[in-house]
Amino acid sequence: MKRYFALVLMVVLAFSLTGCMDVETVPEEKNLEVLNALKGSTLEKTHEIDGFEFITTYNTGDYDLSRWRITDSKVINMTAEVTNVPEGATVEC
Repeated sequence: MKRYFALVLMVVLAFSLTGCMDVETVPEEKNLEVLNALKGSTLEKTHEIDGFEFITTYNTGDYDLSRWRITDSKVINMTAEVTNVPEGATVEC
């Protein structure tokens, strides 16, 4: 009888501890950037940072994006360029 009581007590305690946990919610992001369809296999983004333009280009080469599979081996090339650099400013890599 004591074992049965101890088992019931442990089960009740376990349920009471899990029942007291708050459910975490994540707020929905309303201001997400929408990525337009790629031009062929290339995506180019221009980011303005303190008057500079930082241009990033991503390219999958000859990989057919319509056949994209998460498990396929791929090569994604990336280039970065800084434009509109004010006179006298220094850009270091």
